[in-house]
Amino acid sequence: MDTKQSRTTQNTFDMETVLDGFETIRMVININMLNRDLVRLLARELDYDQTAEWIESVSADTYAELIQNELTVAPGGQQLQMNR
Repeated sequence: MDTKQSRTTQNTFDMETVLDGFETIRMVININMLNRDLVRLLARELDYDQTAEWIESVSADTYAELIQNELTVAPGGQQLQMNR
């Protein structure tokens, strides 16, 4: 696992890295990003392990909020915040 995919601490994700995985999938493959299982599988295939692990660790609602751009990365890069 390369450094861009390493977790910062157990159960803590570098959300900038997670979002980088989403953006790569979105740009490279034309799929419905709301298809959580397919996005998770593609993240693994493209070696975005942290993105796949984040998808596995959150609820379907949190995943959908992120994909629908209702959540962004808070300053510091490890937490999400609601767009308001």
